[in-house]
Order: sequence, then C-alpha cells, then structure tokens
Amino acid sequence: MSAFTPFFGPFLFSVFADGPEARLQGRLDATPLADAYVRDGKIVFHVDLPGVTMADLTVAVEGQWLTVSAERSYAPEPGDRVVLSERPFGKFERRFRLPNGVDGTTVEASLRDGVLTIAVPAPVRPTAVEVKVSLDPSSGMES
Repeated sequence: MSAFTPFFGPFLFSVFADGPEARLQGRLDATPLADAYVRDGKIVFHVDLPGVTMADLTVAVEGQWLTVSAERSYAPEPGDRVVLSERPFGKFERRFRLPNGVDGTTVEASLRDGVLTIAVPAPVRPTAVEVKVSLDPSSGMES
C-alpha cells in the first residue's frame, strides 16, 4: 500500500473484482447539470442530457417557470452482469424561474450532441414615459 492509496483508492480498482467496489451503482439523482447566461437579449440555458432522445424529452413554459423533463434509460440488457454502473438514469425534472414578462410562445430549444440549448427572449422592460397632465375644466379649478 502506497501513501497515495487513501486518496486514490476509490479510483484504483478492477471492474472485474469480486469485492464491494465492483458493485458501484450510478447516482440515484439523474438530474442534469445546467448553465444559464444572457446573450444578445436572450436568456440561454445549456442542459447536459447525454443519452436522452427527443422522444423522451419535454420542454415547457408555464407562467414564470421553464421546465425540462425527460427519462434516461438504463443501458444493460437482460442477462448482462453489471460490474460498474456510474451513469445516472431514470426520470428527472429541472425547473428554472424566469423573469416576469417572458413570452413563452417565443422560446426556442434544440438538442445537439447531448446538450439541450434553450433560448428565452428576455422580457421587454417598460420604459418610463412622461404623461402630460391637463386640467379638467369641469373640476372647477383654475390654472
């Protein structure tokens, strides 16, 4: 045993070992990682979805919420002896709160190389407008 074994031991194993380290299971949480940023007047989300097909994916906007949901299938076939399983699988849902005033009908989404890109037009903020106030002659007040 070297001095590095306590640090790297969990990563140094044979997938065909008979011990408990050979039965590592995937994360229970299949929730994908996401990034969001503003670009060219849009809020852009990138969501990692490796192994998810268009048929298993739903993107929806309801009120102020953008929801991404899907199901990632479990890969082994019947009769396979799993020796290592680290990739997450199962159903998941991610929800992102959007700013007030977002028009959900203009949201665009595309899936490419396992990354879902969603572009949400940033809401148009009303600008201050000066309103001219006139005296109502029926008020009985004089200017």
